[in-house]
Amino acid sequence: MAIDSVNGTVPVQAEQWGSGSTRTTSKPTPSADPHPLPASAVLPDRKVSVALEDNQVVYRFIDQRSGELLQQVPPEEVLRVMRNIAELQKEIAQRVNHKA
Repeated sequence: MAIDSVNGTVPVQAEQWGSGSTRTTSKPTPSADPHPLPASAVLPDRKVSVALEDNQVVYRFIDQRSGELLQQVPPEEVLRVMRNIAELQKEIAQRVNHKA
């Protein structure tokens, strides 16, 4: 998804979520957007990918020309820590349930 450099709006297309479902939203009109993006926020050479991974929304900013991942929010390290914490919580719950 790219930002329209003429009016600063985001053309929204069908987005693929991790669960296999697709969500489609409508494109905002310039008059409906009370906070248009400043010229410095317009990124014509970047694509934004939005995905749902492990119950967490992940944004990836990708260079359209090279396909290179420029930035991911949250970063992969944070997602890995979140997965590890979830795994530890499952193990603790299993041990508690096993003792009961």
